[in-house]
Amino acid sequence: MVNIALIKIKTEGDFISYSINSMVEMLLNLKLITESEYNIFVYGTDNLVSNSFSKLGLSSRVVKKIELDGQLMNIKINDSGHIIINDEFKSYMSSQDDFTKFEMKKYIVDR
Repeated sequence: MVNIALIKIKTEGDFISYSINSMVEMLLNLKLITESEYNIFVYGTDNLVSNSFSKLGLSSRVVKKIELDGQLMNIKINDSGHIIINDEFKSYMSSQDDFTKFEMKKYIVDR
């Protein structure tokens, strides 16, 4: 019963989130809110670099962690739209917990 309740709560939350995001996007298209306000609502930040990583799939939690740990300078997006990292970020990534490391490896090209 607990699992069913959790699934129901998640489904309802996703539906409400989708509806609200659609309304916020409509407000942006009608120019009733600014691009900055839209980014803050959808991505949780107005930082364009952080937003670009979120748009590629990294969760806002991981992007915020990378930003707070001062690692944004060691990670970038190449012309093909892939996230690439340098050696310093590789060692940073290896020091993270398994869940964070797993999520980073899903989206980051290790070159």
